[in-house]
Amino acid sequence: MRAVVTALGCSSVLLLAQSTGTAAGVELVNTVVGIGGRGDPTGARIPDKLAGTVLPTTGDYRYVPIRYPATVALDRSRDVALPLLHEYLTATGRDDAHLIVAAYSLGTMAAEQEKRNLQSLDPSAAPPRDQVTFAMIGSPFAGNGGIFARFPGVGIPGVTAGMGAAQPSRYDTTHYANMYDTYADFPAYFNPVALLNAALSIRYGHSDAAYDQIDPHTTPAYVTEVSNPTTGSTDRYVLFVNPRLPLLGPLRELAAMTGTSGLVEPWIGAVEPLLRVVVDMGYTDRVNANPTASVPFSVLTPLPKIAEALAALPGALAQGAANFTGGGHPGTTPPDPLGNLTTVPSVASAVAPVQRASSARDAEPESTPEVVSHDAAPADGLHPAVTSDGNKFTPGSPEPTPAAATGQTSPPSTPSTADPDTPTVPDAAGPDANASAPQPTSGQSPTSADAAA
Repeated sequence: MRAVVTALGCSSVLLLAQSTGTAAGVELVNTVVGIGGRGDPTGARIPDKLAGTVLPTTGDYRYVPIRYPATVALDRSRDVALPLLHEYLTATGRDDAHLIVAAYSLGTMAAEQEKRNLQSLDPSAAPPRDQVTFAMIGSPFAGNGGIFARFPGVGIPGVTAGMGAAQPSRYDTTHYANMYDTYADFPAYFNPVALLNAALSIRYGHSDAAYDQIDPHTTPAYVTEVSNPTTGSTDRYVLFVNPRLPLLGPLRELAAMTGTSGLVEPWIGAVEPLLRVVVDMGYTDRVNANPTASVPFSVLTPLPKIAEALAALPGALAQGAANFTGGGHPGTTPPDPLGNLTTVPSVASAVAPVQRASSARDAEPESTPEVVSHDAAPADGLHPAVTSDGNKFTPGSPEPTPAAATGQTSPPSTPSTADPDTPTVPDAAGPDANASAPQPTSGQSPTSADAAA
């Protein structure tokens, strides 16, 4: 009898210890689930994004990469990553205290589809809304500028059928876009100069190197929050200021290679303000005023945009002259007509020091996100006045800016890798994406191969 009592006592102690340990584990375990862009099948480059802030330094976060093909067959790659991501969010990581899905470029296609799939589930069958958040970097779903929203229903045979604009879900989501990014900030109107600028941004604005060197703590950005009353979530749209036009990236790269930047930059600075006015005429606005507006690509530029550009020409010419005499590096502060120009915290931060600006989504009234209007917003919310200098973002600004919008001038960075003891999802990359194969560093010269979606 004494032996039975002793055994029961020991069992109770063991069960209690196991229960306590599990509870402690729930409190401590936080995970970033990373999905890399095209050419990054092991997710090795995700921790380098946004100057290394994707993996929070507080909260004891571990990194779990999704391994998938990450090839130019975008839909097929997405469909391989999707079940692995779903399994982790709903099963493997169901006891984690917090899960951040951090995806870049092609990887955001799997993240967006998973958001939609989880939203279609009964809340009791999906992870709690406060357990999961999404961070979309360089995403084709990024607000008023995402290329999937610009061309709804348009696909490329054998590559992608297209997925349309981002859809709100019960999970908070942050969209990070570099200004003029080919996929995350595509022009709204037919404008040959703006389209050429967007094409060159594959190398000088969307690349791994471009996003690796954007520091959210110091890079000026236009941040707009949109509340989704039907889902109870909040979507944040972050448009990082790009001080250099991708259009002039080849000239700057050539000058850097030949050691003639000091001679070439004044000439580049002389024409950049004028070119920026022409490029910006291809967008609805440049201050992230209405990020959820559904604005499909149009061959016609609205007359107010043309008038706005014409009004900005004198200031642009004057600023170009000042740039030339000043060596091409004047100090210019980006305009802030809505009061939403700020620097933003790291991905995992729970509190965002941002202003709310007016926004609208072309949808049925019952599903329209609720947005709090900012008092300083202009009447139409789409065409804020251009500053008198005509050059909103000039190279050499004293404001902290992404040092390598060209993706060329900074030394290469070494991709972060997960700790060997960190759990990973099953490897589904296939023979063309062997996890042991050497991966190019994110700091290598960005090419069109970096363009994922």
